[in-house]
Amino acid sequence: MKRFHVVLAIALVAAAGLGASSAYSCSEVFLESGGRVKVSARNFDFGDGTGFVRYNPSGARRSAGYAPAGTTPLSWRSRYASLTFDKVLDAKSAGDDLVSAGVDGINEAGLKIGTYFLTASELPTTGARTVVDVALLMQYLLDGFASVGDAVADLEAGRYRVVPTPFLSGGQNAEVLLHFFLHDAAGDSAIVEFLAQKVVVTRKKDIPHPVLANHTYAESLDFLSQHEGYGGSRIIPGGWDFRPDTGQMVPERFVRGVYYLERLPSLSNSARAVDYGFATIQITSMAPFPTGPNSQQSTHWTIVTDIDNAEVHFRTLRNPTIATIDLRKLFFSRAARAGQLDLTRTDLAGDVTCRFYRRHCEE
Repeated sequence: MKRFHVVLAIALVAAAGLGASSAYSCSEVFLESGGRVKVSARNFDFGDGTGFVRYNPSGARRSAGYAPAGTTPLSWRSRYASLTFDKVLDAKSAGDDLVSAGVDGINEAGLKIGTYFLTASELPTTGARTVVDVALLMQYLLDGFASVGDAVADLEAGRYRVVPTPFLSGGQNAEVLLHFFLHDAAGDSAIVEFLAQKVVVTRKKDIPHPVLANHTYAESLDFLSQHEGYGGSRIIPGGWDFRPDTGQMVPERFVRGVYYLERLPSLSNSARAVDYGFATIQITSMAPFPTGPNSQQSTHWTIVTDIDNAEVHFRTLRNPTIATIDLRKLFFSRAARAGQLDLTRTDLAGDVTCRFYRRHCEE
């Protein structure tokens, strides 16, 4: 089936060749206090800084970007507007359109979704004949649901099946593999993974540490339990999280994220939480590898989303000055229009909401 542009949700293995030998190391910490503060801070680590932040108005018609032979792509009309951060991947084969990969997003109802590469993913191969490829799942959920509970219920209902998204990586066939961290305006959260061909949902009550990286949440908790203060004797780790000798990622960023998140001062307001979010997620950042096949892998985007105040703050490796998008102005302004900002720009700073208006800021 010929592919068109899709907006997915991934945190990503792309440029250097996909698989355990070249996994990228994205991560999130979630800051919450008394139901009044809900701030997601996440890194996106990959081989280059190209990509876009996009405004997607409600009412758009969409369908799954890829469907295997014998299946029917899921189709729908978006109910909610959303803001997404997207990365373009290579097409599956010559003549196909490029796959646009969204790494993070939030909709006008306050449903916020981040995605993180997960080698252990095993998506269903049997079940419903209507399918949505995992690359488009984030956008589908943002388009249609206001809460974590509703999104999870739809995933578990069985009326469609989630399938991998194939693409080319360094000229080789690859598949998108990922898991999701969901939050909403009411304070609910969930982690969604695809393991042993089943949808595995970890609800908020079973998330003692609201941190996610590139191992299953269960594996991450097990690794945490081996460290001082969490039941084990290992010291809190530093150093690289990628082992060039084995080509494997280790869940050390998860441990660092948990350790520093627990030691933050009191979160008295969202503005303070945004500051702390940028500081804490820095602990999990990846500097460029100095040499070797993974020398381009590093943290290129940092995104901090204040769900309560409906603001998204971001910076890039090329442009460390923080830019802000006011979601209330964007989602409910008649001046706003569908559009995107190139994240390789170095002039994005301060409030950039009006760059999505019919008359741009500079006009």
